[in-house]
Amino acid sequence: MNIATAATAEQTVLPLKRQRRRTQLYFRAWGTWLIAASFLLFQLMLQLSAGVMVHDLMQSYSLTALGAGLLAGTYYYIYSALQTPAGMLMDHFGARKLLTIGAVICSIGCVIFAVSGSVSIAVLGRLLMGLGSSFAFVGCLFLIGVWFPFRYFAVMVALTETIAMIGSIGSNLSLATLDNVLGWRNSMLIAGVIAAGFAVLCWLFVKDTSPLTRRQQHLAPSFSLSHFYHNVWALLKKPVVWLNGLYIGLLFTVVTVFVALWGIPFFEKAHHIAASPATFSISLVFLGIAIGGPLIGWFYGLYPRRRLILIGGALMSAALLSVLIYMPSLPMAVTDILLFMLGLSCSCYILNYVIAKEVAVTRGAATSIGFTNTLAVVTAPIFQSVVGLILYLVARGHSLTGHEIYTVHSYQLSLSILPVMLIIAALLAVFIPEQKHIYFGSMKVPTK
Repeated sequence: MNIATAATAEQTVLPLKRQRRRTQLYFRAWGTWLIAASFLLFQLMLQLSAGVMVHDLMQSYSLTALGAGLLAGTYYYIYSALQTPAGMLMDHFGARKLLTIGAVICSIGCVIFAVSGSVSIAVLGRLLMGLGSSFAFVGCLFLIGVWFPFRYFAVMVALTETIAMIGSIGSNLSLATLDNVLGWRNSMLIAGVIAAGFAVLCWLFVKDTSPLTRRQQHLAPSFSLSHFYHNVWALLKKPVVWLNGLYIGLLFTVVTVFVALWGIPFFEKAHHIAASPATFSISLVFLGIAIGGPLIGWFYGLYPRRRLILIGGALMSAALLSVLIYMPSLPMAVTDILLFMLGLSCSCYILNYVIAKEVAVTRGAATSIGFTNTLAVVTAPIFQSVVGLILYLVARGHSLTGHEIYTVHSYQLSLSILPVMLIIAALLAVFIPEQKHIYFGSMKVPTK
């Protein structure tokens, strides 16, 4: 073989090696994302578990509707409080360590909740679940920023929500079935084992650096309280951060309050059905979000005018939710269609996380997303408890077992605050600024 032939062979082999290496990195990118998205799905299942088990919890601990709302809300107390610190920690330590630690804490919380013999121990278990879960969403979006170019960020967030929502349908129904067959305590023990499995997967396979993208996520060089306060203060000074977070917080009450807790017992009472079919129907909201998220991301790429999308989504959600609450005599098939449409309309919230990344300070993308998610979920314990309080106040006496009697009218009165919150969200969206740039391939072009 002469020198020219050898050189030609080497030129042929090198591109093949580079292509093989790039293919391996693509598999690693999607594998990393899949693990993080699956843990996010598991975290969402823990959020929704209280709605599936609300009657069992009320009977096990002799709770009123207000007490059940407060117990369910303890998950969100610490979850919402830790979203901004979780983002700051993610910017410094990366996703691998924090997702692993979070999964371990979730596992411990599930076990404590399952074996709890008193309300105080059950509250501790829910708090630990919220603590461990606080890293799931921020960690998933952090890894998307590491392994995928920014121009795909909105699409990947939408795809993540699609996987999470479709998975939530299956997990919600599975949890309802397990609750009926094994009881809520054994169901939570199984959840503890699954959380431990996620800890192993995150430690072994999640990586915080990627040679695949040129825009790599560099970890913050230092972590201190002064650095934390500096980043948070830089965010707090931006009005768009507050508008963006409050909008998604009010819009997301559809999921965190109606779907996650009070929608199931409402449909059981209003449509005279058992918990399992009620859970299936309410889960159609997730199917709507799963389909609507990518559609919103695609449409936003063609028409980058998010203000109209956000206003329309909130108003449509308010109208659909009002029909579901005030017209309980509708056939169940029609109700299912309306629930699916409700998911489609409120799926516009994925744009709020695009905004959160846009307004982030240098090396503070996860912090910005975490703060936005704080405002997104802080409304959950507030309105879960408010709905429970109104139910308690309008209860029609007590049953022979001593529990309050809640009529369809009681649920309608208590759930009436949700459409009002959605209308307020639409008003907030009027003041959210439009995107300054749109992306065509790798080019950033100013909008008109």
